[in-house]
Formats: sequence, structure tokens, C-alpha cells
Amino acid sequence: MSISDLLETDRTHVMQTFPAARTIIVFGKEVPAQTPRSPPKEKTRVMLRIAGALDNSAGRLAEGLNNEQKPTLAVPLYLPIRMLDGQAQGLVRLKQVAASGNLGQ
Repeated sequence: MSISDLLETDRTHVMQTFPAARTIIVFGKEVPAQTPRSPPKEKTRVMLRIAGALDNSAGRLAEGLNNEQKPTLAVPLYLPIRMLDGQAQGLVRLKQVAASGNLGQ
């Protein structure tokens, strides 16, 4: 999606963090339905496996685009963060990005 499609708060944060950015690609993966009811260690294991897969996909896409001379940066799922009202948040609010891309409906 275009940076201009982000909500103002997210757009400002992205532009402060990555001033040359024009496009953002967000990867998502469905969390298995039973995961929220799993014991804490199992829930953590599943979420880390998903995060690793998403980061791997982003890295491979960035590598391919860079090989085509399209400057690209893969941002790890857990970075960068911002503090908002005393709570840590990711670079953008993924629910709003997903809704803008007609995902999760």
C-alpha cells in the first residue's frame, strides 16, 4: 500500500523512521484458533514460529527487490516500536492496514 493510504498517526511515524519510504508491505498470518487457549509456553512458541516465518518472508522479498535495484528494507516484526500513551506499539497499526487492504473480512 502507499504510505499516503496510512492513517495520519502511522504515516507520520513511518515517515519519521523511514523518510524515503513510498510503499509499505505488511505480511500477516492467521493464528490457529486454539492458540489463545493454549498454555503460555505453547502460545509463545506458536507466536514466535509465526513471527519467524513472517520475518523470513519479508527478508526474502526485500532481497529479491534489492536484486532488481529497487531499494527495499525488511523491518523485523518487533522493530521499530513507538510509545503511545505508555504502551509499546509497532510501526503501524496492523488492523487498520489490513482493513485498508481488504484483508481479514
